[in-house]
This record gives sequence, structure tokens and C-alpha cells, in this order.
Amino acid sequence: MTNRVVPGGSWIRGFLFWMKESEAPDSYLVWAAISAIAGATQRKVFIKWIYHEYFTNHYIFLVGPAGIVHKSATIDMVRRMLRETGIATASESLTREALIDQMIKRGDGLVSPLTALPDEFSDFIRPSGSTMIEFLTSIYGCPGEWEYTTRIRGTEVILKPFLNLFCGSTPSWIANEFDVSFTDQGFAARTLFLHELLPRFRKAKVRITPEMVTMYKLLLQDLEHIAQLSEEFTWETEAVEDWFAEWYEHGIPRELESIDYRLKSYIARKPTHLLKLSMVLALSETDIPIITLDIAQRAKALLDGLETSMAKTFSAVGRNMYANDLERVYAEIMQSGGMSLAE
Repeated sequence: MTNRVVPGGSWIRGFLFWMKESEAPDSYLVWAAISAIAGATQRKVFIKWIYHEYFTNHYIFLVGPAGIVHKSATIDMVRRMLRETGIATASESLTREALIDQMIKRGDGLVSPLTALPDEFSDFIRPSGSTMIEFLTSIYGCPGEWEYTTRIRGTEVILKPFLNLFCGSTPSWIANEFDVSFTDQGFAARTLFLHELLPRFRKAKVRITPEMVTMYKLLLQDLEHIAQLSEEFTWETEAVEDWFAEWYEHGIPRELESIDYRLKSYIARKPTHLLKLSMVLALSETDIPIITLDIAQRAKALLDGLETSMAKTFSAVGRNMYANDLERVYAEIMQSGGMSLAE
């Protein structure tokens, strides 16, 4: 294992140490670290599977009630770290055409990597609406090039695009904006939704220790190092690849038989998520571009753990007109620790 500067040998654990005074839920912080590493790779890290190359970019939504679970503060920390490291980030609100322009102009002419970190996904897509969703779905797989043609602008080409998305949303916005077909659409299957209702704790007085500040500086230094890596990942042994093949060929069909119908499209794409996540988990700890059995199984456990959260996110989609009100009542009861019927 290559030595890295973050104490403890894990960028993700180091990030959790730096953020230990944050009120944001644990899941938000873990996946924030994952998004930061993914953004830093800038399409330089990949693994080949069958005919295609798979990259580390993720689409991650922090879903929760406004002002309670610290979505924006968590996203802002990742934004701050990437910008301090020199990683290209997108504007928080823009049209699809502007996003295309930013991917082209902020790339180096050979590759077009960008991380988008809007506090609210609704603001991010509002200028273009459904056409932005279609673009995000199309660009997710990081094709060799992506062409866009209009009568006025002519043909524009994004060379080797890489878009990493980390954003926030509320359960009510998702319920209001999408109908029951949303969970079957390509965008939802490509996206990981983290649904939380409550913060980890509430603390008005915190102390940022010198050790935490030192950790932050080391995290930035290590993120700069990750940004310089250019690697093709492989399986550690044939036995590890066989484990993945067994899960893909037999485990996924079993999961599809028993899973909530709203998650079937996500489960079908779960192997892609596992490949992407395995590379990020490995890069958190080492420069060696190898996926071990431990890494692959940890990635699967993280993805398995999202399924309840994903189901909660989709629970109000397509339901009756009072679904959002019921979600808000439930959140208030949980936050207060209980309520009388009169309350």
C-alpha cells in the first residue's frame, strides 16, 4: 500500500474526523467524502468491464427537510475543498447550454471534467427543466465525446466529458416534480438518494481543535495528490472478479425479485455503482489501482445500506395529494421526540 499523508490511511475517515462537529447525518458525511474523491479524479481513473470503461463520477442527492439536516453546509464543504484544490466546479444555477460551455471551457482541450455542487437541485435545473435532466442522464456514462447541435449555435462537442454531481433536495420537491414513472427513468437509476430527517445532534458550542485543522490541511494535500493520479483499475485476483461475476449473474436477479418495485431500475444498475464506488474507496486509502475483495464487499454494503433511504425518497412520488403533509408531520414528530394528539 502506498503511504498517504492522511493519518489513519483513509481519506474518508480523515474527512469524518475533520467534520466530527458537524450536525449533518453520518450518511451525508460519508457520501460527501466519496463525492470529493470522485470529483478529484477528473476522469483519469477507470476500470474496463466488457466493452466499456467506467469512471468514478457519482450523482448523489442529499434529501431532507429544509434547514434541519444541514444539506447546504455539507455540500459547501465539498465545494470549498475542491475549489481550494483547483478542481473545476460548475455554477450553482445555469442553463443546460451554460453547463455544456463550462464543461468545454474548464477542460484542458482533451478531457472535460466538472463537478456540480448546487445546494438545491431545483435551482440547478430550473432554467432548462427536463432538458437538463435529459443531458445529465446522457452524460453520466462519460462517453468519448458528446455532440450538441442547434440551429443558432451549430455543433458543439464535449471531449471526454466527466460530470460529478453532489446536490441537495427536499422530499416535497421530489414528490411534487416527479410522477410515478420517475423511478423507472434513467436519471433516477443513475442517482444515489440519501434520505434523512434529523441531524446527528444539536450543538451550539463547538471547538475546532488544532488536530482537526491539521487534518483539513492534510486532506487538501492528499486530494491534490489524488487529482494527479492516472490509473486503470483491475481486480486483485481472478477470485475477486469471480465474486463480482457471481453476484452480477445470480445475486442481482435475486435482489430484483424481492426488492420494492420502485428500486428495480436502481438495482439493475447497481453493478455500475459498485464499480464506481469500489475505485473511490480504494483511492481513499492507496494509490494502487486494485479492487480487492474487501473493497468490493464494502462498496456493496454501502450500496445495500442506501436502499431503505432510496425507498423513503420515492415514497411520496405518485401518492395522494396529502403525501407531503404527512411527511412533514412525521418529521416534526421525530424531531420533537413525540407529540400529543392535540399538538
